Amino acid sequence: MTGTPSSPAAAPPVARRKSADDRRSEILRAAVDLIVETRALPLSMKAVGDRIGASRALVYAHFSGPDALTEAILVDHLGRLEGTGIVSAAQTGEVTDRGTRAAALYLQHVAEHGPVIHVILRDAPHGVTLSRSVTAPRNRALRALARAARAQLRLSSAEAIVLVELLIAVPEELGRLVHGRELALDDALAICQRLVRSGIEAMRPG
Repeated sequence: MTGTPSSPAAAPPVARRKSADDRRSEILRAAVDLIVETRALPLSMKAVGDRIGASRALVYAHFSGPDALTEAILVDHLGRLEGTGIVSAAQTGEVTDRGTRAAALYLQHVAEHGPVIHVILRDAPHGVTLSRSVTAPRNRALRALARAARAQLRLSSAEAIVLVELLIAVPEELGRLVHGRELALDDALAICQRLVRSGIEAMRPG
């Protein structure tokens, strides 16, 4: 008695080769995760490659070095932030409204992506060379808030800049807590509004 002839085994599926754009996006995501976890620069190209199961040479094939990779991340995330309307929020209206609107938008970005912008801008002067055009959108928003604070709160230029820099820390820290699942987004937004509003109003002349 003979058995029924078995069908030939199906060939294993061939893995689709990732496109250059897909691989670049994968590298950027891995590098962002590394920055958020370590909170430090410069990036290790080997560590980025390890995260995606690729060689350091492949990472270098897409980015010329840590500076180029870091700048690409910053361009991407500042572009995302600008896309929220944060520059317009900082440029129009009464200074308290400007500050609370811009802070809420920044908080939501940090909550979703982690404090990647903060880490890069904090550490870049020590290990990364960034072109001036990269930070232009962020600087426009900060200058608009500082000008409004100077005019409406009767502050000196130095005082207005210090106030804005101090207020930035509020959405950064609250967004970090949300990203780490230590605080709910709605609660963070409510706290942010109270703190930013009170910080601005405390400087208003009596």
